Amino acid sequence: MRTLFTLLVSLILFTACSEDPVSDEAFYAGKNLVISSGFIAGWGAGCDSLIISNDQFSYVYGASFPEPESINKNGEVLADDWNQLVSSLDFDTFSKIDINTCYVCADGTDYWVTVRLGVQTHTIRYGQNENDLATVAPVAGFLEQQELLKAKLLAD
Repeated sequence: MRTLFTLLVSLILFTACSEDPVSDEAFYAGKNLVISSGFIAGWGAGCDSLIISNDQFSYVYGASFPEPESINKNGEVLADDWNQLVSSLDFDTFSKIDINTCYVCADGTDYWVTVRLGVQTHTIRYGQNENDLATVAPVAGFLEQQELLKAKLLAD
């Protein structure tokens, strides 16, 4: 059942955000730490995906409601911005958080963050309700720093 769910969510993400401006192989080549994040909302309200490494980022946004819209942006990440983000990450704490919601399954919104450190990968998927925010509270500083960097990258 979980495999079917994962396949379904992957298919939704793939079809809703199908444009991938940077190939995975090119993006991950030679990188030890990569941070990915995004959201997915039900009823075609949209989804986005941001992949950040020490020197570059790739962002994709897509929505079909109320009007079709898409954004694709790639660029460089400044060393100071990357270092600030990485200094807010405690991978051991992050990897111990066990939350994998599916609010999108009932037309809600899920937020997700994946950290790939070498061969280790961990993902959290959560909503904006009190219980979920309490679960991700140990890494709230990292999540906030990631959102601040996202806003900065997209504003430039």
